[in-house]
Amino acid sequence: MDPHDGIKAFARTITAEPLLLGLVFHRPEPWAVSMRCFENVREKIRRDGGLARHGWTFLYRLVAAMPEAGYLLAVHHAVWHPPSSEQLIDVTPFHDDPKHQPITEKGSVLFLFDEAALPVITKTHFGPQPTRFFPLGSDERLVKHVEELRKNEEEACRAVYGLRA
Repeated sequence: MDPHDGIKAFARTITAEPLLLGLVFHRPEPWAVSMRCFENVREKIRRDGGLARHGWTFLYRLVAAMPEAGYLLAVHHAVWHPPSSEQLIDVTPFHDDPKHQPITEKGSVLFLFDEAALPVITKTHFGPQPTRFFPLGSDERLVKHVEELRKNEEEACRAVYGLRA
């Protein structure tokens, strides 16, 4: 399955809301830090007003042992909704490593708005929900690989946030 064909199918597994999947302007702030979207959006709101909007960005990966097999990741993300516009803006710079950069088109980031995708907040942490994974095919090895990634991600998040299974 082609990554673009798989995105809508994947998005339907993430949210029960009507799909609000589209492009948001990528306009990183000079003071913002990559991989810190929640903090960056909080700071942007402090400086300029507006609101945080939560959802998911998408990344595409290949399985090294199966170069023909790919999968998608949905990474929990926050973008800025300016007070004077309906256009959402991603103020977070991209990571230096291209494998951590979201799917983009013409300088804008593909974003799935998900009102239920609020950050995890504990006494000691404020951060993202676990990354989600979606195989782009039915090859048994690929499905098993993606399921293993999902389990590892959920275990890691529980450990970081101090949550029980």
